[in-house]
Amino acid sequence: IGENEKVFKMIEMVMGEGYLVSHYFVTASVCALSPLQYAQESADTIIAYARANQPVTVLTAPMTGVSTPISDIGALVAQNAELLAGIVLAQLVQPGVPVIYGTATYAADMRSGAFITGSPLSNLIDRAALQLAQSLYHMPTRTLAGNTDAKVPDIQAGYETMQNYIQLLMGGTHMINECLGILDGMMTVSYEKYIIDEEMLRRIGCMMRGLDTSEASFDMGVLLETPHMEPFLMHESTLAACSGQWQPDVACWSNYDTWFAEGCPSILDRAAEKCRERLESAPDDLLTPKLNQELSAFAEATV
Repeated sequence: IGENEKVFKMIEMVMGEGYLVSHYFVTASVCALSPLQYAQESADTIIAYARANQPVTVLTAPMTGVSTPISDIGALVAQNAELLAGIVLAQLVQPGVPVIYGTATYAADMRSGAFITGSPLSNLIDRAALQLAQSLYHMPTRTLAGNTDAKVPDIQAGYETMQNYIQLLMGGTHMINECLGILDGMMTVSYEKYIIDEEMLRRIGCMMRGLDTSEASFDMGVLLETPHMEPFLMHESTLAACSGQWQPDVACWSNYDTWFAEGCPSILDRAAEKCRERLESAPDDLLTPKLNQELSAFAEATV
């Protein structure tokens, strides 16, 4: 039994025998080996998931100037060729199997050749790839959006992560991976940054909704009926909307005196506290003891 088949077997131990036959349930992110090839194990994974009729996420993560041409269009063409090769393989095995187009271009630091995730330039190529996949191929898309080269959750981590979120989410990607808590070019994860990143995604979700252009929003009655120079703070429309106002999870909106009286907590302090609360309230396990025993026995027997 192959490694992929072990995964399928364990899923059906949880969900029920034969479950995968009639349900799209699990996907594997299979990355090309740039430039212009797939490793044998990657091709085998595409084949295994296609045979199981499970969605295949075909991914490529080339470095411009290293494993793909340094020019924007050259990198885009090479990346697209790699993705199409994986997609065609999946369709040859199982025509009609769902496939997700996964783009994740990275720049190389030309001073050292190092892999970097915080450059705004690689996102430009990915945005073009997302448009290509959706407009020409009409395929669902996935990309890596929450990356940063910062080693700690500092201001660099914040602006690089937000830069990547904005460019790629507003570029139209349907799914994001490596999106929460990521540090040091995907080498580690910060629990505090995980909480902060959740708020950043909520902020972008708010931006992407845009202005309220419903019919009710064009009702100028409140503006016209309120006496000249009278504030709107206590107007019933303001009071009715208060509970629905967007609020941050960890960002500080209080005034300086309040913040000082609370002990001058940083955003990392507040994120750490939320993380502790979440971990303390989490269940010990999501599976039954009997199912855990069966899964453990299966894993040990197939090592």
